[in-house]
Amino acid sequence: MFAIMFGLPALFIFIFVQGEQNYHKTPYFGKPSIVGNDTIPYKVNKFDFEDIDGKKYTLNDFDGQYVVFNFIESTCPYEGCNINFKIFKYLVYDEFEGNEGFNDAVIVSQIFGDDAVERVKTIRSELNINPKKWIFIKGDYQPFFDLELERGNPWEKKDTIYNYQREAHIMTLLKDTEGYIRGKYVTTIADEVMRISKDISMLKKEQRDKKKKI
Repeated sequence: MFAIMFGLPALFIFIFVQGEQNYHKTPYFGKPSIVGNDTIPYKVNKFDFEDIDGKKYTLNDFDGQYVVFNFIESTCPYEGCNINFKIFKYLVYDEFEGNEGFNDAVIVSQIFGDDAVERVKTIRSELNINPKKWIFIKGDYQPFFDLELERGNPWEKKDTIYNYQREAHIMTLLKDTEGYIRGKYVTTIADEVMRISKDISMLKKEQRDKKKKI
């Protein structure tokens, strides 16, 4: 679930973040495929959902875009709780909206709660959020999070910090323009979330460097 939380125990931060994130800035996440002598990084191959306004999306709708994917809990949107729309808006959405350097970046957040749709629509209006830049969907989908990471599959593991049903619920993932997962962040830690825009900038530089070599 989408949360910005300060003061999380340092031991947990180290254990959760170490591994995939410790060897270079923008690694590939997920279990790769071995084809002959080639190692093929994991790639998202299915994406199908409907947002809270009734618009349907597939993976093709996000071709050539960076997608920041996570969870939010509609029952707790403001200060004084784990789930905080305002901080994520400030740290990520505000970096994207109106910034030409992030025209190809969007946020997709899954929401939970019986009254989730109306609550999020109200919050979205109050915070003046562009629905094309920050897309909210209802349900418990898994196309991004059902993957193997160093510490296991976050879709199958229970969160032991906040006791959410899945470890994926406190995780944010970043899809690059080609469908590869290139960023993993603990959504409850501000310092982690602040890396998202920086990682996208690094990926853009990576793309430019590849084009120069062609």
